[in-house]
Amino acid sequence: FVPLFDKKFNLNEKNETAVWFAWAFYHLKDFEQVKHYAKFFSPKDIKQQIFIILYCISSGDLEKAGPIIEKSFEILAESRGAFNGSDTGLATKLLVSAQHLIELKEALKVKKMSSNENSNHNDGFIDSNAVSRMWKRRLESFRHGSDAWMKLIEIRSLLLSPEEHIDACLKMISALRKERQWRLIDRYFTRLFASVKSPLVILSEAKIK
Repeated sequence: FVPLFDKKFNLNEKNETAVWFAWAFYHLKDFEQVKHYAKFFSPKDIKQQIFIILYCISSGDLEKAGPIIEKSFEILAESRGAFNGSDTGLATKLLVSAQHLIELKEALKVKKMSSNENSNHNDGFIDSNAVSRMWKRRLESFRHGSDAWMKLIEIRSLLLSPEEHIDACLKMISALRKERQWRLIDRYFTRLFASVKSPLVILSEAKIK
């Protein structure tokens, strides 16, 4: 992929397609390839920055993730005018991105705590169980399209196995089903549920076939 991308694509094409190549290699855990494609990301594109944060946390580059999260919140703040009612579509997208960033920040905090045995557990300590309960409560008010759900699942998968957030995973599958994204559904069933024997998963799969 890299020779084709580097030699055949012009700069605009690289900027437009780099994120899709990066996602593919992210799922393969090939972080060196991800790093290559991420060089073509825009620092002002909030979705691309969310991916960079996800990649940093997943690859263990925790110190780099924090400043990018804070900078991404600043990018959202620059568009706060959308909340005056002039652009409800943009306002909804900003709120979704804000939740993604909040959960990335929480995931980062847990990762840092678990990687530092000398952490002061009385200083804002938060563990994965507490985060899991908090994330579960948030599902009640999360009503968005499949793209928002897919990013949410990727973020939560930094801390949780599919069994530990099966309710969120199945809500994502439901959103994909409503949009008739059959290929993506097949891929997620293979990646998330290959070893999960829950009746809820079996029922969800039966609704598709």
